[in-house]
Amino acid sequence: MYRILVVDDEPAAIKHICNIIAIKCPQFEVTATAEHGQEALKRLEEETPDILITDVKMPVMDGLELICSAMELDPEYQFVVLSAYSDFHMVGQAFKLGAKEYALKSEMTEEQIVDIIQKCEARKNRLLLEKQKNLA
Repeated sequence: MYRILVVDDEPAAIKHICNIIAIKCPQFEVTATAEHGQEALKRLEEETPDILITDVKMPVMDGLELICSAMELDPEYQFVVLSAYSDFHMVGQAFKLGAKEYALKSEMTEEQIVDIIQKCEARKNRLLLEKQKNLA
């Protein structure tokens, strides 16, 4: 079972994403949530998520800073970036830093969230297979 950390400064957004995952993706578990990047980094010390779904613009520590810090801890984290704005500059930066997927909050559907999580799962599985092959 893959574990997910959801990071967003809007509690309603966290609840919405968690509900979709619980209903549509029962093979995944949201193990923690956070309202900003600094809180998310603390959760990373307590939990070992595989996928991090994060808003880009947040107080205290934004999603870009979170990606930078978390990638130093484990470059295999699968980052999904959410944005309420069509701020393609910030999203482009997120991809340069290691994000793998992006969703615009205003256009986000249940199917899109499921698809994004499944893509992250597939990438994570490929990484595990590569590790196993290298060890053999």
